[in-house]
Formats: sequence, structure tokens, C-alpha cells
Amino acid sequence: MTGTAIVIGAGIGGLATAKALRDKGWHVEILERSTHSTALGSGLSIAPNAVHALRRLGLDSAFFGKGRRLDGLEARLHSGTRVMRVDSAALTTKYGEGLYAVERAELHRLLLESIEDVPLHLGRRVIGVATDGPRAAATADRRGQQGGQGDHMNELPHASAALSQDSISAIRDDAHAPLHDNSHSGTASDNRHVTPTSGGTRAVVTVDHPDGPYALRADLVVVADGVHSRLRQALFPDHPGARYAGYAAWRGIVAASAAAPLAVRPVLAETWGSGMRVGVMPLRDGRVYWYAFDTAPESDLPAPDPEALAARCASWPDPIPALLAATAPASTLVRPVHYLAHGLPSFVRGPIALVGDAAHAVTPDVGQGACLALEDAVVLAAAVTDYGVPNGLRAYDTQRRPRTERIAQTSGRMGRALQGSTPAAARLRDIAARLTPDALNARFANSLYDWTPPTAGVTAGWQAEPEARQPH
Repeated sequence: MTGTAIVIGAGIGGLATAKALRDKGWHVEILERSTHSTALGSGLSIAPNAVHALRRLGLDSAFFGKGRRLDGLEARLHSGTRVMRVDSAALTTKYGEGLYAVERAELHRLLLESIEDVPLHLGRRVIGVATDGPRAAATADRRGQQGGQGDHMNELPHASAALSQDSISAIRDDAHAPLHDNSHSGTASDNRHVTPTSGGTRAVVTVDHPDGPYALRADLVVVADGVHSRLRQALFPDHPGARYAGYAAWRGIVAASAAAPLAVRPVLAETWGSGMRVGVMPLRDGRVYWYAFDTAPESDLPAPDPEALAARCASWPDPIPALLAATAPASTLVRPVHYLAHGLPSFVRGPIALVGDAAHAVTPDVGQGACLALEDAVVLAAAVTDYGVPNGLRAYDTQRRPRTERIAQTSGRMGRALQGSTPAAARLRDIAARLTPDALNARFANSLYDWTPPTAGVTAGWQAEPEARQPH
């Protein structure tokens, strides 16, 4: 079956889900709280599982034109000793794809341009979601925010190359245009509908507006509003929410002209110190993305001053000190890292589904935040199209929740262990890393990368109730 869908959040997970649903024949509209993108940037590592998802979305060829294939990933101690390496050629042999680097803004733009016919409504803050019927509504605090967009960075892209409000509006209708083909009366009683095309229980989305909130109805609502999702908290009020991982993430991009003399190797290389880890990854156009995981109280995060960070890392192996020193302050971002240490009881509530960080935020230690969001998009669209909304969402939850929550919990444990927040903890980490056999590292990589999209229906071993299954 197909029908109407509202996606809340225009980060990578929201746009990918809109694309997957649109390609299956759904009428989709996107609501995004932000009215413009910001100027700071970050990079993403795209693993084999995410490349498979992009291929299912029909975007693999376009992605290869924007991403840079890496030779692999590795971890080194502060001394420079390498303690772990994953070879991209070996990944290709085992999983059919290797490891890639891409600027977040480029992936975001790729997804956005692939759904130019899908209305994107900017400046729309959703304050509630509910089932259109006797069930109770879930309402977010109107004084708060709708949350971010993804794996601690999945808001509209922080990058100098990010789309501006004007350039987004050139592709889409502007932030104040009416939804669907109805005009906004500007009154609190305005009750516009995204017209449903199938029967059954629908979902209601309440959108804040200076003239008063208004409601939209659709067959399916997808919540993709990030790690601090207030809609998730409203739907599952007993859940404790996101937990601080104990460290902040610095992120920056070095201009190609400044990075060229440093001859950065085509690998994702992470170096471990005490209470600090620094990663370096080259992008396709010669620029270099770097990140630093810095142990700090959440109430006292460091200022985004790359010169100060460079001074702290002056004794680190090359090219780290030079890269940090070459980073413009305007290209530097510091954010606290949060993740969902406790799993949700479900990723669905009635005709409402959570995807990406709203459902299963991971720490960046496993490089899977955006990758899992792309997986979610593919599985969700296949499930609700093949089995209808009620059965399809049950299938989506059955398939996605065990995998993603296991990865989220593993990421939190990894972050605590790898951060080496005291000298003693760092020494124990270094010893354990030297003693870890390659086979154990390979087994962990397999737990992340060994995923392929559903080929028919959703997941083997799950069947919809025959009477509920609907024809296309």
C-alpha cells in the first residue's frame, strides 16, 4: 500500500526516509524547525552497510562522485604505535563495499536534491503528535525545541558549503508557504490536512505558529528530530532520554590549500591520548576533516578555539598539531556527545515511527550514526509499503530495534573505554589494544557492516497477518 506521510526533521535520516517513501509511491511532506543552515562543517565516514542503503535509494553513483574512498581506518597510540587497522580492500571483499569519507553537507545536499518534488517546509516547529482517535496525544513542551537532526551533528549541516535559506527555497517552497494545496488562514482553528489516500487510523501533527497552532493529518508520521527529540520524550515519557557520554566532540575542516603540504594519508586515522582522542580524515576535494573527543564536564565544555587545542596537542604525532593550527576558528565546532544508553520500549506508537538518532542515538565511536539512519529509511519504507502501516511498523520495529540498540549501547561502552580519561585508564586501554587479536576486531566490524537491505517484504522470519496485508 501507499498513502500520505509527514516526516518531522530534515536531517540525513529525515531526508533519506522521505526519499525512500517517495520512491515507493507515497505522498510525502517534510517539516523542519530550522529556517536556515549554519556555517560550520563536519565529515562522515560512510561504511559498507550505508553504501548498500544508498544503493537501494538509487544514490550510490551520485554518492561516489561526492565521497572519497579511503584505504581503511586505523587507531594509534600517542606514541605513534598502530594498534588496529581495518583495510578497505578487505571490507570490499567481504561486504561488497569499502569505506568512504564525505562532508556532511555534501551528503545532505545529495539527499535534498534527490527529492526536489517533495515539499520541505522550513520554520515549522512541531509541538505534538497523536493518533487520530481515542488514544492520548503526545505533546512536546512548546517552550523547548524540537531537537537536532541526527548523530550529534545531524542538524542542518554545519559547513561553509551548506545550503543557505535562499538556496533551499529556490528548490522548495518558502518557509511560510501553505502545506499541500491549502492556504493558511492564520488562525488557531486552521486545521489543514495532508489528504490521506488509504483508510485506517491516521496520525495528527500539531505545528506551532505565531497565530496559534494548527493540525495536519497523514497515514504515517516519521519522527526524525534528533538525539534530543522532544517528540520521543512525549511519546515515551518514562524513558530517561539521552545521556551525556562524558566528552565533547570538537570538529573542524582544514582548507585544501592549508592541508596540501601536510600530505594526509587516505585513511581515517584516530590517535589516542589520555582523556583525548583525535581523528583525521581527508575529503574528496583536498580539504581535511578532523575531530577530537575531549573529556570534560558537560557544564564546562571547552571554547571552540583550535589554537588552544593545537597547543594542548603540540606533542602529538604529525599531522595533528599542524592540522589543528591550520584550522580557522569559524570552521570549528564543539558539542557535547549524547546517546541513548537505554533502549526504547518500541520505535513505533500507532502510525508514528522514530528513525535515526530520535530512535537510537549512538556515540561517534562506531561511526554509524548516519549509516544507521540510512538503514532505517530503507527498511521503514519497504515495511509500510509491503504490509501497510500497522503491520509494517511492527515489522520495522522488530527488525531495527535489536540491531540499533545493541550498537548504541556498545558505542557508549567503547567511548568510556577508549577515552582513557585518567592516565591509569589510558595505560590499561593501550595494553588491552595491543593484546586484542585481529579476529576480535574483525568480529566487531562484522557486527556493524554485515547488513543488506530487505530484498522482498521486510525481514526473514517476520510475517504480516494475512488479512492485514494489502495489495500495492
